[in-house]
Amino acid sequence: MDISNSVLTEDELAFISEMDFEQSAPVNNNELAMELGVDERGVQLLEKLDLASQIKLTANYQSHQLVFPVELLQNDFGQFQMQLKSPEIFELGDTPRNWRHKLENPLTATCLLANTEFDLFEISSTGFCVQLSPEDAPEELELALTLPDCGSILNARAKIVRVDDRQAAYSMELAKDLRERLRRFLFNRHRSEFQSAASR
Repeated sequence: MDISNSVLTEDELAFISEMDFEQSAPVNNNELAMELGVDERGVQLLEKLDLASQIKLTANYQSHQLVFPVELLQNDFGQFQMQLKSPEIFELGDTPRNWRHKLENPLTATCLLANTEFDLFEISSTGFCVQLSPEDAPEELELALTLPDCGSILNARAKIVRVDDRQAAYSMELAKDLRERLRRFLFNRHRSEFQSAASR
């Protein structure tokens, strides 16, 4: 194992493989939490991990890659819990890109600048596509969008990245908590879509 860029020593990396992981009750339907049964040495290691950088768990599923942010939480008794957040989902290929959910029923988004509405028929964690002609597609948008299932309203700034005769694609900027809500929505849709496909 190459540890030249690691903040952990070889002994510490080996120790991780010996940890006892026990699954605990999920925080909600989209998060998995696991208690870590470790001794004092393990606590010191986990503190070091938590301070070092963001921890992520990567899983490949068919042609997709799911990257779960991992949060280490410590309770009043000094016990650590590893909590998986909703993942970023990527389509694998020559150039990996964010997975785009194609909506059977387009979502209605409101442009806050012009107080107009338009149909959004494809969305990822970083952007979306709308049915707008080149002459109707503004370079920048401020929009409000209600996500089904979770009732969350997203307010986002967006910039056009490409446009053709029938549709325009935008990249968008979201606050951290709003991006987490969007990832949760997409994860639920991805899970439903592929579970349905597997059961056929």
